Amino acid sequence: MIAFWDILSSIADIIGYPGTLPTDGLSFLPELRGKTGMKHEYLYWDYGHVRPTYKQALRMGD
Repeated sequence: MIAFWDILSSIADIIGYPGTLPTDGLSFLPELRGKTGMKHEYLYWDYGHVRPTYKQALRMGD
């Protein structure tokens, strides 16, 4: 499973960026190449910044 924050890490991997990024993202380039990549220990998200209610969620495991 990928998350939005994986996009920056993946683009950096695709273009061969040599540094590290201060994000929680994991590159999904290995999956695009048909290999197994790293998996998130957990996923988290929040929504409702412009709604009357604000909610957060955390998912661990499959």
